[in-house]
Amino acid sequence: TADRILDFGGGAALHIAMTGFAPLHDQLRKAFAPFLTRSDDRARQPHVTVQNKVDRATARATLTSLHAGFAPFSGHADRLLLWHYRGGPWDAAGRFDLKETRR
Repeated sequence: TADRILDFGGGAALHIAMTGFAPLHDQLRKAFAPFLTRSDDRARQPHVTVQNKVDRATARATLTSLHAGFAPFSGHADRLLLWHYRGGPWDAAGRFDLKETRR
């Protein structure tokens, strides 16, 4: 569920409340431990970036616009996408389907 708007200072994002995220993230951190930098090897807050690396005035305008029309909404995560950053655009590196579990 996208439940609130996040202010990143130089950008904006939608916070994602996701059941099961923390345990999955911990498993991935352990599996990739030899490859992670200190910055990468930390707890994460799931989010969808709307805007990043802009000046503060532009970010504030975006946040104002987002808040004006925001209502929480839900969706379904069915896969993970793996990306490789090579100093420029991100390169797609893999797709991993998630098994659906019903409660």
